[in-house]
Amino acid sequence: MKNSVCIVAVYFGRLPDYFPLWLKSAAKNESFNWLLITDADVSCYGDIPANIIVERMGFSDFKDCAAEPFDFEISLRAPYKICDFRPAFGVILSRYLSGYDWWAHCDLDVIWGDLSKFFSDSVFCDFDRIQENGHLTFYRNTDYINNMFRTHDYFLSHREVFSSDRSYCFDEWGGIHNISYAAGVRNYWNKKIFDANSNSFMLRDVCGGNFKLQILYWEDGCLYREYVVEDDNICWANPVVCRDEWAYVHLQKRPMRSIDLKLIGARGFYISPDNFSVKMKREHCRADFFELNKNRVFYRVKKRFFVLARNWVRRFKWLLGSLS
Repeated sequence: MKNSVCIVAVYFGRLPDYFPLWLKSAAKNESFNWLLITDADVSCYGDIPANIIVERMGFSDFKDCAAEPFDFEISLRAPYKICDFRPAFGVILSRYLSGYDWWAHCDLDVIWGDLSKFFSDSVFCDFDRIQENGHLTFYRNTDYINNMFRTHDYFLSHREVFSSDRSYCFDEWGGIHNISYAAGVRNYWNKKIFDANSNSFMLRDVCGGNFKLQILYWEDGCLYREYVVEDDNICWANPVVCRDEWAYVHLQKRPMRSIDLKLIGARGFYISPDNFSVKMKREHCRADFFELNKNRVFYRVKKRFFVLARNWVRRFKWLLGSLS
């Protein structure tokens, strides 16, 4: 690929249990470079792939780095707030991104497919900003695009966002999306990303287009979904199976079981609702679809209860803080 791209992940705390699979899928995207800024020790994962740079940094050091470009005091008390600063990575992390044509921010709760099939040189040549989500958005590495977050503050002022403890989702629809539209920036959005619905135990894309029987797997650097189109004439046990390819799957911080080390060297692996397993076959029968993408009764009710309880705990902590 002619355009040089650096995709940045900033993460503090314990890395996800399936981080080795993130590394494995990122390494297969050899035309993209990756920068991981973290306080975690990654030496236990063996040799880091050549296209991935790991910058060991404490959270307090990153906070100092984030504050440097601004003439006002920023609020960055906890790692969750870093998401709001993502549109400013072009200036905050300029010393790491110098020399690249493009930079991007991403998450670690992701398994990457073959990104070059979805974000080609022609896309990078024709647009200035690509995608709309916190889990992956590309920015052309120019002064104008890197400082775009400072403009059109009648939508939402970056000063307000960066000086508040509140999370504004400034890296997505509530902030930089509106700003880039107002600025008339050439924007491209490839919707072939599987954004797993956090309210469903089964792996289902939040944007719809799901099938009753569908499974996800990674194989030879690509991410695939296989699915069955229900038809009265199909064979029940061995139906006709269709397959489509995706740029990546975003697991939305979904709790996954610890991975088997066999996955690291496997040609492919299945991505199930709560675990990963080695892909052992080329063809799948109906029983495989039920086994690899199970459902759980009452999962949505339990999930809703958990979210409500968490929000009440946060409100109570906020109330205690405001009274102290």
